[in-house]
Parts: sequence; C-alpha cells; structure tokens
Amino acid sequence: MENRQWRDLYKKEGRNISQIVLSLIHQKAYEFAKQFCHGKVILEIGCGAGYGAKYLSIVAKEVIAVDLNEESINYAQKDYPSFNLTFKKINNGCLLPFNSDTFNVVVLFQVIEHIPPEKVKSHLLEMKRILKSDGTLLITTPNRKFRLLPLQSPHNPHHYTEYTPKGLEKILEKVFVKIEIFGLRGKPEIELIEKNRVKQNPYEAYIRNPLINLMNFFLPQEIIFKIKKIRNEFNCKFFNHSLINEAKQNEPDLQNFSLKDLFYTKDSLNKSIDLLAICKNYKLKGEI
Repeated sequence: MENRQWRDLYKKEGRNISQIVLSLIHQKAYEFAKQFCHGKVILEIGCGAGYGAKYLSIVAKEVIAVDLNEESINYAQKDYPSFNLTFKKINNGCLLPFNSDTFNVVVLFQVIEHIPPEKVKSHLLEMKRILKSDGTLLITTPNRKFRLLPLQSPHNPHHYTEYTPKGLEKILEKVFVKIEIFGLRGKPEIELIEKNRVKQNPYEAYIRNPLINLMNFFLPQEIIFKIKKIRNEFNCKFFNHSLINEAKQNEPDLQNFSLKDLFYTKDSLNKSIDLLAICKNYKLKGEI
C-alpha cells in the first residue's frame, strides 16, 4: 500500500538511486505530519508540485497550499485536484492573505532555508498570527551538521542559511513558546547515499570552488571555457570508467528501501539528515 500510495504522488521523480532516497526523505516528513492533520484545517506554505498537500488532504478537513511560484501552482491544480484541497499563488510570505486564528496546522517543509535570515522572524510571526491559539507549526529543513563542513556556505545557491539543531531552536524560540526538535535518521545505506549526494570534500569546499569563483570574476568566459575543456579531456583520458560501472552494479536494490527505513528521533541530532521542528502556538492572554 505504501509504495502504491506514493508512486502516483511522485510519478515525475527519476529512478536515480539518490533521487529515490531524496523522495523518501521528503515523503517521510508528510507521513509524520499526517498524525497532526486528522479532521483539521491545514495550510502548507511552499507546496511546490503539491504531492504533499494532496497526501495530507486524505485525512484533513481542509488543506490550503500556497507557493510563490505560479508554474508550481498551475501544475498542482492540474495533477492533484480534490474537493477539500485548494492551491493558491501568494506574493509575500510575510503578508499571508488569511485571517488570524484560521489554521490548526501550518506546514513549512524545506522552505526556511530559502528565506533571508533577516526576514525569518517576520515570516514566523506571520505564521503564528494565522494559527489558532492551540495550533501547531511543523518545519523541516536540511541539517547543516550533516551536509556542510565547518565555515562552509550552502552549496545549493537557493539556500540562504542551513541550520544546526541548536541554531534552528534558537531562531524558533524568538517566536514560539514550546518547541521540539527531531532529527531524521535512516538505514546506514540510505544515510550514506544522501551523504554522498550533498556533502563535498574539503578540497572542493575550500580550494576548488573558491578558485572557480575567482576565475569567474576575473577571467574572460572564453578562457574559462578552455580551462574546463582541458580538465574534462584529462578526466576522460585518465579516469577509470570501470569504477563507475562497478559502483552501479553494487547499488542497493531500490525495492529494499521504503519509508520504514527512515525514522525521527531526538537522539544524535547532529548526525541526522534533516531537522523537524514542532512549534506550539500557545498565545498569551490578550495577544493578537
């Protein structure tokens, strides 16, 4: 049931092993969120293609899913229609078009790292405003400790900041009274595949990439192109491609991986793939 249920929701996903693991990581967050959504009114901010909102709508009373990207909203409306699911484009996450005390649950998955640090608190305050007094905010974000080396900037150009467990808790405590931080762990094979996908070696992080940035800044594009061409020819001539074929043959069987191989825990947060925060609203008496 699990594989069939998610196959349609992730039908656009490729069959590359790292993509399959990444899709399971994203699916696990929605599976976890489902327990908070039974019979409730839900808002998902940054819904992307809409598969997660569709999944939550199976148990929720109503789901409204919003995104800044109009193309994503158009896709979601076409592929995931449901009587209790509405997709909307928004223009500003700091000014959400909803009344105060509207939603039981707000879902913010893989979004906070895309918000400029100086605007994060404003976004969180806006989410607190639209939550009911006993509402819950659920957040997931990549774990900096898992992905990055010390002092390394995010290598995803769309990420402003990637948080450590303590760093995420610190920013959330500025707005919410009660916070619980969990980490996503998995089978060793899954963690290794994801580690290989996201983590760079020290040479790339501290030497090669800074040099490339300097080259792009100072050298003409035609010279950069020639350098890259020489490098690629060198790699093709001297790299042993039999190692690639051997690695592909030794890839784990995709059918051996499922959502059951991933779990959330409060232990060993620094080793976790992703972080998940549960923020309770608990507004003070007289607070708007």
